[in-house]
Formats: sequence, structure tokens, C-alpha cells
Amino acid sequence: MANLLAVKSHPLNGENSKSMKIFEEFLKAYQESHPNDSIEIVDLYR
Repeated sequence: MANLLAVKSHPLNGENSKSMKIFEEFLKAYQESHPNDSIEIVDLYR
């Protein structure tokens, strides 16, 4: 089991930003490929 730290620093979501759409899709694909890994998302914008 591994830990993934995902740092988000963007005010928009995946519906309004192409880069955030890629971020969200990456996290979804990673979680599907590594179901036992832990993902921590740090939102620097908020």
C-alpha cells in the first residue's frame, strides 16, 4: 500500500478547467488501478 499526495491549487473544478479535468481523471484512474493505496488531496487554493 502506497500513499499519494495530490496538491490542488486551482480555483475552478473539472467542469470549468481543462487542467482540473485532467487532475480529476488522473485521480480516478489511479484509484481504479491502485485500490489499496491512500490518496490525500491538499487544496492550497481553499
